[in-house]
Amino acid sequence: MITRQHGAEHRFTGRFLIDSSGYGGTLVKLLGLHDAPAGNGRMALFAQVRETEEHRARYFEPMQISFEVVARDLWFWSIPFSDGRTSIGFVGDNSHFAEAMASGSNAMAMNRMLEKQKAFDDRYAKVEFVHGPQCIREYTHYNQALTGERYVLTGNCAGFLDPVFSSGVAFATESGLRAAKLLDRQLRGEAIDWKSEYEDHIRSGAEVFRTYVDTWYDGDLQDIFFAEEVEQSHKERIVEVLAGYLWDSTNPYVSKHGKAVRALAQTIRLRDAERRAKAATGLH
Repeated sequence: MITRQHGAEHRFTGRFLIDSSGYGGTLVKLLGLHDAPAGNGRMALFAQVRETEEHRARYFEPMQISFEVVARDLWFWSIPFSDGRTSIGFVGDNSHFAEAMASGSNAMAMNRMLEKQKAFDDRYAKVEFVHGPQCIREYTHYNQALTGERYVLTGNCAGFLDPVFSSGVAFATESGLRAAKLLDRQLRGEAIDWKSEYEDHIRSGAEVFRTYVDTWYDGDLQDIFFAEEVEQSHKERIVEVLAGYLWDSTNPYVSKHGKAVRALAQTIRLRDAERRAKAATGLH
């Protein structure tokens, strides 16, 4: 590693490197590691805006972190900060952005997209952009290998699923902590199989979380979230997964994640359809 400060150059050689440099992926770029987008057709358009206290005071609970489902596969977030800035953004299928992105600039596109949301009324109609708007297409990516000779990739360097449910936070903390513990054991003289003890572990968790991301955008998870009635035990198990407990094999929404989520969604739809049919015929 080379650092430069005040005209002086310093070189450091380490025994091992944990790359936690985020979405930029320092080692991925320097070593030419294979990192490919998933090709799921989603994109994100986001910015930070400036709001005055007077402006915020016009709206209900203006400091609440919130989101709006604009369409089945499009959602909007609003995250206000205490210094007057607010993070806003849209995430969803490329098709929802096509017309707005043709308007000429990211700022114009964001203003066009803001017309789609309803929950925040005109709160962001005339605010000042202080960062961005930025656009990232095909943001979901996976690195072909998470470890190599004397290095390991953690967090967004290893891959990124989706902004929904903040899965990046779960994987940043889990991968960083696990890498540090494994490296500590290795530096103490223990032989570590990084492929099985690190890479396979992280990928198995990512596979679980990917089910919840995909079923959010295809609607199955939304049908569960917004159902009028869901058994409490199902709620608790799903919340555990989204809280980052992706490796708890005693939870069927982990061990059988693909089948469990879709089966519950289908059960809810069939139950609700039956209730509507009874209501329509006057049966109880």
